[in-house]
Amino acid sequence: MNIIKILLISLVALLLFVVGAVGIFAITFDANKYKQDLSGIVKHKTNRDLSFQGDIELTLYPVLGMKLGSMTFSNAPGFGDQPMLAVNHASVSVDVLSLLSFNPQVAELIMDGLSINLQTNKRGKTNWDDLVTQSKQKTPSKDKAVTIKADVESELEVAFDGVVITNANLLWSDVKAGVDYQINIESLLTGKIAENQSFPLQLNMAVTSLNEFTSTIQLKSDVLLDDQKVTLTSLSVESSATGALIPFDNVLLKLNSDVEFSTVTNQLGLSAFSTNISAKGGALQNLQTSLAGEIGFDLDKQQLTIGALDIQTELEGGAVPDGKMKASISASQLNMQMKKRSVKLDDLVLALNENKFKGFVKVLDYAQPNIKFKLKAEHFDVDKLMGEAAKSEEEAQTEVVTTDDVQIQLPMELLRSLKLQGELEVGTLITQGLTINNVILNTNADKGLINLAPIKMDLYDGAYAGAVKINVKGKQPVYSVKKKLSSFQVGHFLQDFMADDPVSGDANFDINLTTKGEWLSELKSNLNGDLSILVKDGSLKGFNLRHKLESAK
Repeated sequence: MNIIKILLISLVALLLFVVGAVGIFAITFDANKYKQDLSGIVKHKTNRDLSFQGDIELTLYPVLGMKLGSMTFSNAPGFGDQPMLAVNHASVSVDVLSLLSFNPQVAELIMDGLSINLQTNKRGKTNWDDLVTQSKQKTPSKDKAVTIKADVESELEVAFDGVVITNANLLWSDVKAGVDYQINIESLLTGKIAENQSFPLQLNMAVTSLNEFTSTIQLKSDVLLDDQKVTLTSLSVESSATGALIPFDNVLLKLNSDVEFSTVTNQLGLSAFSTNISAKGGALQNLQTSLAGEIGFDLDKQQLTIGALDIQTELEGGAVPDGKMKASISASQLNMQMKKRSVKLDDLVLALNENKFKGFVKVLDYAQPNIKFKLKAEHFDVDKLMGEAAKSEEEAQTEVVTTDDVQIQLPMELLRSLKLQGELEVGTLITQGLTINNVILNTNADKGLINLAPIKMDLYDGAYAGAVKINVKGKQPVYSVKKKLSSFQVGHFLQDFMADDPVSGDANFDINLTTKGEWLSELKSNLNGDLSILVKDGSLKGFNLRHKLESAK
């Protein structure tokens, strides 16, 4: 009983001591005397004005804290009278137990109506350039910095048990670029923010560009801060977007990942990254896209790598061939070096419906295209992909052939700057109702000379070999065509192409032609070269030579 009585007396004494300490603190503490000191420090460090409207009030219930009222931080000279930063209301609650040591620690920071105004003028100067310049000029040496940090920490230890920001606005106006963006933060909530301790983060915001787009964003994550890195665990982002810049009525995005940024190496990593995009209306009736991979970005080297890249897309709508299409891109690794302007895709698999191409693609300079590729497909059905059925005999006979002149306009400047080296192989190619086997196409382009050679394929029991050269160095493109086709079965070809075989036989073609021009009429008039056709064992269906001779008698 004596022990219980002693404990009760001790607890009551401790409670009275705490209440007394809080009371003494509430009576003696005058926060307003720090306003002028703080404004003076800000004026000295930045040459800007920090203004407080109203007194700083001390609150005792439901939490011990201070109401700071509204504050403004003036803009840079030449950027108008609107403050660069303003807060309508701010309040701070204090950890009561920290008062016992007369070393108050912030338990929660609340800000409402935060407004940040960022501007860039016509000359490219920003309204924060002077702050960055002064910060660099006044940065103390390492030894001095350590001393100052130690002194500050010994005087006051500040910890945030939470941050609550509501109704915040960020205005970004870039006169030089001609863009205006507005970010409205409905709410930003955190748990206790402390070094080496994870805390939850929630963000609800909207981004608007006048007459261009509007996007809403909801973000959730657990955040861990330490001396060397920032980690976001279980990051979840959901967003929707509409507007003139969006080619759909509405776009929805969902993203999930674990994120880590090293402040030492300036490297950003996204593991277990996945995102899903869905869109409806506008250019397409329906779009579903997913992207997954392991992402790394080196800020110093400006290098992006994505391991196990996997992109899946489904398209539906009138603009899509056959109304519906599935496409996918996968690669063991994507490597993009922005300083070198290069992109490399290893172990690439490109799929269009059931058609699959495998190989690699390297873009050595995407500013002035320098491309290398090698792609191979076992089967490529162009007709099925484009929703084109084989023509019937009636359709082939009634097809209208235009007699109007046609312009064949090549992208001359692009072709002159293009550097290309590639190889394409297709086991079986189906196009225009024709079946072509063992297709090989090698491509080389450099300094305005495009060379498609060799071109090889097996075509209806015949062997085709050819080459096409295009010279775009001059004002008009110059074409050179060489083709040789041997043992070509004409009847089988015509049956597939026009659903009828009025002519049959074993044909051999040898073509060597040159021409130039941008119009079909020019190409015809400038045509020059040799053409030879030899048909063995040929026959014409429905034609009786003996009957014709007897009728002539």
